[in-house]
Amino acid sequence: MADLTHFSKEIYKLLTSIHADSHQEVNQAEEVVYPYLTYTYSSEAIEFGSEGFYLDIDLFMRGSSFSPLTALENKLKNSLDRHLVMTDVALFRFRFNGSTPIPTQDNDLKRRNIRFYIKTDWRDING
Repeated sequence: MADLTHFSKEIYKLLTSIHADSHQEVNQAEEVVYPYLTYTYSSEAIEFGSEGFYLDIDLFMRGSSFSPLTALENKLKNSLDRHLVMTDVALFRFRFNGSTPIPTQDNDLKRRNIRFYIKTDWRDING
């Protein structure tokens, strides 16, 4: 039923189309360029043939201004809130769930977390 490889590829493709410097879990670049984002996801069962995913996106910026972070957050919200993606495998429906600042212990490093909920209806539920 659930094709997590397909889900993972679709999320990566979508996020990198919004912001090229997107990384699953950790930014492993030798030279870090700001702003960048990392993302993770977790899932929950909804009903037969449907699954819900929480997509957590962390935005990072170095500097005294929050402006680039705010601009990137707005870009993500404008692109993903109420966004639909239909593939051969599933229908993904995005909903903005919330955002919050994250303390970093570094006055120069800014971080925000944005959460989206993705209701996923798998197309081939009989395998």
